[in-house]
Amino acid sequence: AGGLRAAGLLLWQFVLQCRGLYDPVHHIESARIYGNIDSYAYYYMDLLIGMPPQRVSVIIDTGSGVTAFPCRSCPHCGHHIDPNFDFSKSSSASWTSCGTGCHGSCGGGHCSYRQGYTEGSSISGWYFTDDVRMGDALQRNPPVRVSM
Repeated sequence: AGGLRAAGLLLWQFVLQCRGLYDPVHHIESARIYGNIDSYAYYYMDLLIGMPPQRVSVIIDTGSGVTAFPCRSCPHCGHHIDPNFDFSKSSSASWTSCGTGCHGSCGGGHCSYRQGYTEGSSISGWYFTDDVRMGDALQRNPPVRVSM
């Protein structure tokens, strides 16, 4: 028990020294990765989206260029670890409009996407821009403006 307590204290000192694991000198962010390829068949991580931040968990998918998570307005998105993202509660969010900045198709005045996967599933939605931080509040990563 004493060894575990000492290891815990060393980790806590490291976290405090690194100001939550973000390295502002080298601009290196870090985040916890959860999951198990054998048990779950995927890995996932947390993102903090918007202002005020809303936590969403996203699957780390090397085969897709889409960062996708369920939004509150989705009636068929199922149950997830976190509440569905509420676009209306983020003061920093903005829709990606149709036109030159749209890399998908236009639907309902918003730039939309559809991503199909080899096993037959698919996901669709609308692109938007918002402030994103990797990980949770412990990592203290700075927000970056991201189009997703």
